[in-house]
Amino acid sequence: MPLVKASLKSAIESALDSSEEKTKSETAEELATAIDDYLRSMTITVAGITTAGTAAAQTQTAPVIATIT
Repeated sequence: MPLVKASLKSAIESALDSSEEKTKSETAEELATAIDDYLRSMTITVAGITTAGTAAAQTQTAPVIATIT
């Protein structure tokens, strides 16, 4: 899934909205969670790769898709 900046902005605003009622550590934890969740929602797609050096060159036809965990 592509990263959606608006989602991160909303999560940060939510963490900061009531920051006066929370400790610095609690606010930092909410911000860290928002950033961590944002980055882990990313999907990385790598195009197919052609390999050479053997008698029969191999081609990966489908893209490789990975997520950050």
